[in-house]
Amino acid sequence: PSGAIKYIKTLEENLSLILPNLKKTINNNSREYINLINITSNNLKNKIIENNYDNKKIICMQWHKDFLEWFGFNVIYSYSPPESLSTKDILNISIAASNNEVSAIVDNLQSGTDFGARISSESGSIHVIFTNFPNAVPNTDSYLDLLKYLFKPRASDALSEISLQKGLKKIQKIPSSRKLCYPKTLDPKIISDCLLNNFNLI
Repeated sequence: PSGAIKYIKTLEENLSLILPNLKKTINNNSREYINLINITSNNLKNKIIENNYDNKKIICMQWHKDFLEWFGFNVIYSYSPPESLSTKDILNISIAASNNEVSAIVDNLQSGTDFGARISSESGSIHVIFTNFPNAVPNTDSYLDLLKYLFKPRASDALSEISLQKGLKKIQKIPSSRKLCYPKTLDPKIISDCLLNNFNLI
């Protein structure tokens, strides 16, 4: 969320310079958009804490590390895009996943998901897929839409699966229809439209 807010502030500054007559509107809408992000992300964070999902051990693709740690997960290992991994990197990830009671392997949709699926299968961890961009799943045109997507039943179900004890001999994999997604980056056009049009896209 902090990265998204930084993008919005940059857009606010630039749009205010380009469109000085709309500066007040842009500033007000920027503040409201940031407020909505804070409310939504903090609600999700509180939900994670209330259900004792925080501090669960996670291995993830490196672009999601900060986001997962912000929400309270314990990222014990993060990895580069799969195509850049050496044999030693792959071995280290596999060892970390097998020896540390890891709850989930979090992949990045745009970077490929086969590697995470393999590590998940080998270690008995849940395989979760995140996305960097809006519109990767239906009805998620903006950053806020994707944050809200986490509150749908698929998010609750997936978080419940992550909380399963490692003592179970078999952990059910998350069906593709219930994979968690979140955006790391914002589409400037979407945010610009929001700032200029009182969030008519939200």
